[in-house]
Amino acid sequence: AAASSAMTFHGPFKGIIEEGDTCILFQSVLSVEAVVLKKDGVFNCRHGAFYHNTIIGKPYGSKIVGHKNTGWLYALHPSSTLWTTTLPHRTQILYSTDISMIIAQLGLKPGSIVCESGTGSGSLSHAILQTIAPTGHLYTYEFHAERAQKAREEFEQHGLGSFVTVTHADACRDGFKKTNEVDAVFLDLPSPWLAIDTAVQALKTSGGRLCSFSPCIEQVQRTCDTLRAKGFVDLVTLECLERNYEVRAHTLPEVSFAPPVPTAPRSQAGSGKASGSAKDGSEQQRKRQRTDAAANDSEAGRQEDAEEEAEADGDGEVDAEAQGGADEEAEEGNGGSSNKTSGKTKAKGFKGTLYARTVSEMKGHTGFLTFATWLHPLARYGPEGPPQAQAEPASKA
Repeated sequence: AAASSAMTFHGPFKGIIEEGDTCILFQSVLSVEAVVLKKDGVFNCRHGAFYHNTIIGKPYGSKIVGHKNTGWLYALHPSSTLWTTTLPHRTQILYSTDISMIIAQLGLKPGSIVCESGTGSGSLSHAILQTIAPTGHLYTYEFHAERAQKAREEFEQHGLGSFVTVTHADACRDGFKKTNEVDAVFLDLPSPWLAIDTAVQALKTSGGRLCSFSPCIEQVQRTCDTLRAKGFVDLVTLECLERNYEVRAHTLPEVSFAPPVPTAPRSQAGSGKASGSAKDGSEQQRKRQRTDAAANDSEAGRQEDAEEEAEADGDGEVDAEAQGGADEEAEEGNGGSSNKTSGKTKAKGFKGTLYARTVSEMKGHTGFLTFATWLHPLARYGPEGPPQAQAEPASKA
């Protein structure tokens, strides 16, 4: 029990893996698992069987070799980011792309007080808790009783129980039951506009931030109308899309901007013959151009194949300066010749120019994030109130 209570997601991180810890077993970027370590337990994956007893007692970050040396993986200390990639999905979750924007736009920091509805699988909750600990507090509301209880157990197991209060309630119907206490409110609800009134009551007198996550633009429009009517300002709606870039090395053709070299004038005696064979000469020139183009394509293909082989062998690091120096030495060794493809003079590794391009596939739409700032009427208009309220008594008189 003592080992389990020592596990915490917010730090200081532990050095040694103990029984009862939630350990992140990292196989690859696309294969990460969260496992609660138990005595005599076994973790099976495509890399083989990994006995928990061989993991317990090792430092976090260790490379763990499987039973019968069939494979290996890394045992990592859990964090909110790693938990997002491994948590059990009880609902659709928010990922790091949206989570980072939410935390930054809400201005969360250690000591912040936050209201969240609903809790769901706890992906955003873990990130908020890691940000506001150890002096802040999260009040999270979940209308589904079983999900609320499961989230409560996970927070306790991860050492976050003292920073969070999980309440089984419907925020739209029951409200947050807070009065001018919280710094920020997050709403992930089917009808977030129904929770704006309780959010206004919970936020501090002025300067509190609100975020609403909605998958449909119609929800965003109705929420924004309600926020404006209630006195929120600085409304911004964002959509976070992740676009990956890949960096590769390719040989690009060298383009010369030097003026063409003038040719010597032909003799008068040979002019007749030249004019008579002009058609044949132009045809030969076109053939030479086609032959040169085919040779260039073949050379580029051979270089790309060599690059792929070098990358597959783990020898694909690009060193532009070393490559350039090798090419210059090859030129000098060949007496200034431009032939740099011989086996003796060709440098090891990629040859060419580095360039980056976007990957054709991009992750699709997840939802819209609407941010707003609560500004109390006293802060906007002063003790006299809004202009309409000032003009109303005069009109009645």
